[in-house]
Amino acid sequence: MEVNNTYRSIFSISLPIIIGGMAQTAINVIDTAFLGRLNEITLGAAAIGGIFYLIFTLLCMGMSVGVQIIIARRTGENKPRGVGIVFDQAIYLMGIFSILLFAFMYFMGPFIMKQLLSSDLVYGEVIRYLKIRNFGIFFVGMNMVYRSLYVGLSKTNVLTYSTAFMAVVNIFLDYVLIFGQLGFPYMGIQGAALASVIAEASALIYFVFFTKMRLDIKGLALYHFRKLSKEISKSIIRLSYPTVFQNLISIGTWFMFFVIIEKTGERELAISNVLRSNLMIFMLPVWGLATTSNTMVSNIIGQGKTGEVLKLAGKIIVISYIWTLLFLPLVLFQPGWMLGLITNDTSLISEAIDPLRVIYGALFIFVPGVILLHSLTGTGDTRTAFFIELASISVYSLYVYYVALILSSSLEVVWTAEFVYWAVIATLSFIRIRGGKWKKIKV
Repeated sequence: MEVNNTYRSIFSISLPIIIGGMAQTAINVIDTAFLGRLNEITLGAAAIGGIFYLIFTLLCMGMSVGVQIIIARRTGENKPRGVGIVFDQAIYLMGIFSILLFAFMYFMGPFIMKQLLSSDLVYGEVIRYLKIRNFGIFFVGMNMVYRSLYVGLSKTNVLTYSTAFMAVVNIFLDYVLIFGQLGFPYMGIQGAALASVIAEASALIYFVFFTKMRLDIKGLALYHFRKLSKEISKSIIRLSYPTVFQNLISIGTWFMFFVIIEKTGERELAISNVLRSNLMIFMLPVWGLATTSNTMVSNIIGQGKTGEVLKLAGKIIVISYIWTLLFLPLVLFQPGWMLGLITNDTSLISEAIDPLRVIYGALFIFVPGVILLHSLTGTGDTRTAFFIELASISVYSLYVYYVALILSSSLEVVWTAEFVYWAVIATLSFIRIRGGKWKKIKV
């Protein structure tokens, strides 16, 4: 399927991706909303444990980026059988990768947390959460491969259905397992972890059945499970590994951000988790559009339309700003309502209003930053995208350390780090795309 550089095409492809992108975001926000009804310790621990797990989720997403780029390129070149070959190899690679990630999380997670956390109460809750949550990485990895298949094919409607199914499962299980309803045992934070793992498994089951019923298995040469190909595996890894490391340092630094906040106090950590959940809600539509820019850029390059890359990115940025502005009335006039989605603690809500408006303001820098960075990745220039991320993270880390620990600034000042981070990314990504060196890269 060849895509067109039009607003209609962008919207038709991106809307299911936006909804489908709710997968991990929905799980994090739903878990936080339920746990926010327990106590501040559990709410803070959910932030640390959730972001630690998210690191490895995004590593799986990074590994799947190469798959998505190649499938989108083969689709643009009208080579459908090449899709199945890449998909089969991706299943093998992601299986191996997931095992390695699980082993690291299971055996090293408790040691890492012990070294980083100051509060024994927070540490205990984090470990209880991760003992169960870690098992979800196997399902997440395979879900990412299927997501790359459908995004690469620009057949994104399935993402809407799978995410809706997963969210329903997660909400029901959160309710009965966290609070011990309908005859189920009271599990607290472990209930949230178990609910999330089962929800991720349900999404994978949905993907498998949907694929067998709706896709042209024979035409795309899916599920042939040929022996592992060194050539294709190398191509996937070559395109993916910079994004794997990019995601690692990106979300890893965000994890350290919350570790720094934890050292300033358990209450500050609880407030920041409420803010994190709202930030994820704000960012969700734009992340979906960023994924769209990745696959559409690769597709139009496959069609030989390299001159349309910046124009396409510009149109996606316009649509992203429209989505972002939809939240403006709530942030200005009903911030308490948005924060109340996550917690019913009125004092936490009151203290989070000013930082909420700060992080919303940062979205106007986030939009061009994330769209341009993903457009650059779609060209196949994933190594440069990694170095841009590295430069941005370096500036961000120094800024957070200085304002949080040296100056002991308020939360709203600490959260201005988002402005700094995305401004660097937007500037460097634009310069690289405009320079055109990515045109020499072969996928």
